[in-house]
Amino acid sequence: MVHWTPLDEVAVFSGLEGGDAEQPLVEVCQNGLTMLVHPLGDGTGRLEKLVSPKPADFCNPKLQPGSIVILTGL
Repeated sequence: MVHWTPLDEVAVFSGLEGGDAEQPLVEVCQNGLTMLVHPLGDGTGRLEKLVSPKPADFCNPKLQPGSIVILTGL
């Protein structure tokens, strides 16, 4: 089955896992990069999505989805 939508997969499939609901994604801008992260509560967050016009940013292993990033200024 194919489902065409302008929404990203996080918005479409959120809540399907059941169990405890995770915190909503937070948009963070650091060092000229925009990231969507799940805050982990200790000044860090798990990177879910990177938003950047630069292809080289997506090749940075520190910015891959699932990476832990330090949240400054929150």
